[in-house]
Amino acid sequence: MKPTNNQTLLIVFVVVGFVLLDHVRYPSSLSPLPSPQNTNIGIETALHTSLRAAATQQGSKYGSDQVAPACMRLNEKYGIGQGYLSPRIDDYEDAKDWIMFRCTSYFYVKSHPLSPSSPSDYSPTNLPASTIPSTPTQTTPSLPSQRAPNNPTDPTDPNFGLHWPSTPLPSIPSTLHNTESPESAGVPSSKTWVWDLLHEDHLSVSDGTCPSGAPKCCPKKDPLRVWANQRNPLLAICSGVTTRGIQESDRHPGHLALFLKLMPSIVNTFDCDVDYVVVVGYDKGDQFYDTVEGQKEVRTWFEENMAKPMAAAGVTVTFVLVEVKNDLNKPGPVFNAMLREAYKTGADYFYRLNDDSELKMSNVEGGRSWVKVFIDAINSFQPPYGVVGPWGGLDRILTHDFVHRTHLDIFQGVYYPHELVDWYMDDWVSHVYGKERTIKAKEFVVEHHTFHHGQRYKVNRGNERLLKPLIRKGREKIGAYAEGKGWANKGDIVNDVGKGFKDLPGGR
Repeated sequence: MKPTNNQTLLIVFVVVGFVLLDHVRYPSSLSPLPSPQNTNIGIETALHTSLRAAATQQGSKYGSDQVAPACMRLNEKYGIGQGYLSPRIDDYEDAKDWIMFRCTSYFYVKSHPLSPSSPSDYSPTNLPASTIPSTPTQTTPSLPSQRAPNNPTDPTDPNFGLHWPSTPLPSIPSTLHNTESPESAGVPSSKTWVWDLLHEDHLSVSDGTCPSGAPKCCPKKDPLRVWANQRNPLLAICSGVTTRGIQESDRHPGHLALFLKLMPSIVNTFDCDVDYVVVVGYDKGDQFYDTVEGQKEVRTWFEENMAKPMAAAGVTVTFVLVEVKNDLNKPGPVFNAMLREAYKTGADYFYRLNDDSELKMSNVEGGRSWVKVFIDAINSFQPPYGVVGPWGGLDRILTHDFVHRTHLDIFQGVYYPHELVDWYMDDWVSHVYGKERTIKAKEFVVEHHTFHHGQRYKVNRGNERLLKPLIRKGREKIGAYAEGKGWANKGDIVNDVGKGFKDLPGGR
């Protein structure tokens, strides 16, 4: 009997699906894919088939509760399974390339099992394998409200949307402005000021329609679609500064690296779907930052060069200044004090950077947002405790570090061991989480302009002897915390002593 057109089409789709599945399993041995006559239907059905088959195959080996959500994330990425295709897929070649590069992330999921201790603490929303259609013609059931129906971020995360509270954050100024924190746990005392320039200067944050002259125009805010959460994540950009050793004539925004290197690079690379708090820590008595005239210049620079252009583009940013009683004249005490205050802002993620650091765009053609990629990489650890850093500086360590709020929970508000006050802080954070939870992203480069101001403190090389014991102690804390939450076995974390780093999930 001659097959009907529908039967022929179904056979083609099934064959294409298994071809795509082979690409998921062996992405390095790709063969040309046939292009279906009806491109939209062909892509949708082929991906349905491959995703379902991959979920079944991998689920039998590693547990469908881990793999099915990852498949669903892939399913959602371009709207497939919702009965439509996102305009982000322009043609069949795009879909083929997407299969090549993104489906390799299936295999990342298997090494990150999740055992949450309680729904109120870290509650995943697992999708069983049955939620992926059993036949190419079926449609995916509606997703829970906390999931984005068209997730443009990393699809390997079964807890997407659950890495920060969905409730709005309280106003930062009301909780932190003009407050003092006493010395505790080796972190020196400090005083904090908040500059909420958006409200104080009556700046309007654009929401889909931007004024002429805006550096870029963000689409209308939709955190539920982008993050599967009621609000955007709050990212704290944290940098310690000093004018120690800088001649008086150079103590101004026209010369200081913070205003020439770091902050302009934040403006050049900000993400539309993230809220920002810029936290700057400085020594009490600094001859520029701790003066009335100096703070006036800093405030004016932040207002004109960050608050106004970012608000015009549709991005929220608040500024926090932390004056630190730094008797040691070392960067470590300032870092710990400012990150303690950054935690109090309610920030979900923290990026500790130097004032003479310059963030670069992605070095991969087409470019990706380092913010989303770093957030997705941290979240992929399942739960999100670990560290991500950019490429740059010394190859053997992370010279800048990006963590989730959980890091400060684990270490009880002390970001770095207080015993390490200069060079060895980055060595510690580069190794304390072990190879499995440490990522150095080759795709994103930070250039460290160390010669701009030169070395502004004397290194205590004797602290190197403390490094290994403190790494061991740190791993024990991480292991105890994770085991207490039911996330992992303490011994596995303590004994993860492999050298080197992982790259971004998917091999980027």
